[in-house]
Amino acid sequence: MKFRFPIVIIDEDFRSENTSGLGIRALAQAFESEGFEVLGVTSYGDLSQFAQQQSRASAFILSIDDEEFTPGPDLDPAVLDLRHFITEVRRKNLEVPIYVYGETKTSRHIPNDILRELHGFIHMFEDTPEFVARH
Repeated sequence: MKFRFPIVIIDEDFRSENTSGLGIRALAQAFESEGFEVLGVTSYGDLSQFAQQQSRASAFILSIDDEEFTPGPDLDPAVLDLRHFITEVRRKNLEVPIYVYGETKTSRHIPNDILRELHGFIHMFEDTPEFVARH
């Protein structure tokens, strides 16, 4: 059975040949083997337009690398982008699952107001892609 509500994966390395790109594509392939459609994109682009266009998404997985964070988490561009994206998605759908994908230490940079909106944090390289896809 093929589900027609895609899991949207946003990762700037989605098409890269580095470790992060290989890992996120392996996760996407594991979701596809479970019968889900996956849409992989490399950036948020215009957040409000993107959120409106992807209103049929069954879930969002947002990849955040530790290098994207700078001191001062409330003023950090990665945090502001994440907060804005969540606001735009929630405007269209209050219940759609939003996950963050990143290194284990990345979660300490994310403020509590954002953590409350997330359905989970997928720790890069801590579980197999197949295990995560079956979750």
